[in-house]
Amino acid sequence: MVAPDFPGFLLADALRLVSTRTESNDAALRQANEAIALLDEYLVKLDSYPKDGAFAAELRYLGFVFRGRTKSRLPGQVDAAVADLTRALE
Repeated sequence: MVAPDFPGFLLADALRLVSTRTESNDAALRQANEAIALLDEYLVKLDSYPKDGAFAAELRYLGFVFRGRTKSRLPGQVDAAVADLTRALE
């Protein structure tokens, strides 16, 4: 059983938001910003989650990839997206 404070739940919620179609651009921007906030929280909480080698690296990689991907779709966020994607590759 997974602990209720498992940071992966934040990742799952963020992915649900970015994969849900919206009816307007404003709604899409709101969802993207909400997803980024969840991904920010996920990456912070991941620091305090017990690290287990490759598993921890994979969780961090996913956080940076999806946050970078989401930021790349927002106006003015290209540099932040590139920074996240670069960190994922590290």
